[in-house]
Amino acid sequence: MSQSSSFYLSIFAVVLSSSLIGSLLGYFIPFQALRLNNAGGDIDLIGLMSSAPALGMFLSSLITPRINHRFPIKIAMTISLLLILITINISILQTDLKIVFLFSLIMGMCCGVIVILGETWVAESSPSTHKGRFIGFYTTCYTGSQLCGPLLISFFGFNDLIPRSIISTLLIISSIFIVISSIALTSRNIIHIRSSFNILKITPALFMAVFCFSFFDSSILSLFPIYSVKNGHLESSAALLITLIFVGDALLQIPIGWLSDKFGSKKIHKLCGFASLILILFIPYTINTPLIWIHMIILGGTAGGIYTIALVRASEIFSGSKLILTNSLFGILWGVGSTFGPIISGTFMKIFSQNGIILSLSLTTAIFLIFTLYKPYVMKLGKSH
Repeated sequence: MSQSSSFYLSIFAVVLSSSLIGSLLGYFIPFQALRLNNAGGDIDLIGLMSSAPALGMFLSSLITPRINHRFPIKIAMTISLLLILITINISILQTDLKIVFLFSLIMGMCCGVIVILGETWVAESSPSTHKGRFIGFYTTCYTGSQLCGPLLISFFGFNDLIPRSIISTLLIISSIFIVISSIALTSRNIIHIRSSFNILKITPALFMAVFCFSFFDSSILSLFPIYSVKNGHLESSAALLITLIFVGDALLQIPIGWLSDKFGSKKIHKLCGFASLILILFIPYTINTPLIWIHMIILGGTAGGIYTIALVRASEIFSGSKLILTNSLFGILWGVGSTFGPIISGTFMKIFSQNGIILSLSLTTAIFLIFTLYKPYVMKLGKSH
């Protein structure tokens, strides 16, 4: 097999695995929530059970560097896929909530390992002249696949046999492709925790980018429907606006990656932040006009670009173990942003009425832009392994 063919087989295997994670979470989390709700479960219990996969993904950010130190990426990803196969089937079939929570947690941890290692491999292995496009393709596939999960529920309802069979089959196929691929990382060295603080000091704009987008993502998902309804939209229309944001996120990452390759990642990163800030500030002026439909698509793309270009820029600075550590830290910041997004935005909406969410989103985006104005990164760690 030629080197080019080997690379494309490997990127297919990694993108398939990560996309499957998106579809899996998009199906599993709402399925379990709806099942518990139909069974008369308390809303607090439903929230706790729904948080298990996200909590698992957060924990995976803490342990993935050590997993990479002990196991080659092929073994780590294959074992994770097979563990997901086991845990999702047990979680869906079980009625004991303690067991469901435990296996959902383990499933989330395995999902996090695949996403972190997958992102790292794509970022490190993509040709430097096309890095933005490949990472954009990766994030497009992951985001687009998240829309497939709810569709499975729409088509099959609570008949979990067909969706579970589809997901299980794809997990087995994905693990086979990982095994026959040639994916490998340049280093499996473990690095000390103090390196985390050095990386944070060198790349503050990238970590603010991840926090900014996760804050945006969770706030939009949880509170923008309320904002839309308060501005006169029907619930169905409010849900459609959210869908359009994710559609824009999925559609525009490859073009944004191409712009990054052509004009430089730093310039495009600032452009995505500036465009997102302007689009957020103009939401109150378009929310009740036909322009809101196009507005949401473009906003989803530019906001998603803040995260995509953060991955590109991280791979331009680090590789090997340091890149894995960086992506793991991204995972931790994602968890922090996702947690505080709805809390802060909700508080702002109480204080400033429905436009509080506009204020909170614009403030976090503005802070990200301020971070991008700092002097170019001092390469204290270099691009060593």
